Amino acid sequence: MLDRKLSYRLFSSASQALDYVSQSHRQVSFLQRCYNNYKTGPLESDSLSHVDVGKLHEEIYNNTRFQTCSTVIVDCAMP
Repeated sequence: MLDRKLSYRLFSSASQALDYVSQSHRQVSFLQRCYNNYKTGPLESDSLSHVDVGKLHEEIYNNTRFQTCSTVIVDCAMP
């Protein structure tokens, strides 16, 4: 039995588990939310970078950023 202090979710079928993983916790990446780079001329060095400090602050205090599935274990031998 798994330790009650651990964060986990159990499924009776592998397809249900994979559906959950693919559908949940879809977030736009940190860079897409907080960082933009604009071309200002023909050279590669001709660019303007923008970091949205307000969104960066929100990300620091975003409690859901730690709710991402990190491991999926499938036991195909279980009845």
